[in-house]
Amino acid sequence: MAKLNTAFANEIEDLESLITATEEHQEILPTCIPHRQALVEQLGKIREGKALRDSLTASRQKATQDLQALLSEGRQRARRLRGAIQADLGLKTEQLVQFGIAPQHKRRRTKTPLKAPGRRSGASLFDLTMS
Repeated sequence: MAKLNTAFANEIEDLESLITATEEHQEILPTCIPHRQALVEQLGKIREGKALRDSLTASRQKATQDLQALLSEGRQRARRLRGAIQADLGLKTEQLVQFGIAPQHKRRRTKTPLKAPGRRSGASLFDLTMS
């Protein structure tokens, strides 16, 4: 963003130096006086536009902060409403899905994996494959 500001400052500086140079040499450039005056007016409009843009940038940032605060408050109110809905309907009813709430279900018991069969005494796996 600093690059844009530098470019803008360079543009303004260029216009100002052109205006100054034509003022210093207006005797030898009499036909340029209306063009210089138009440029002076345009430079004033440019400065007003820059001031407006800066003001709007600040306003936009403030509006963004206000919107974020409103959204945060909305999330809190939605959380409270969903809590009240759960209190009224219960935690397990499937109607909760309509309100964006996942109903609670019983947890499934995980089966314990089967134990590997123990080795037979005296016989190894190697012995069984060789026979």
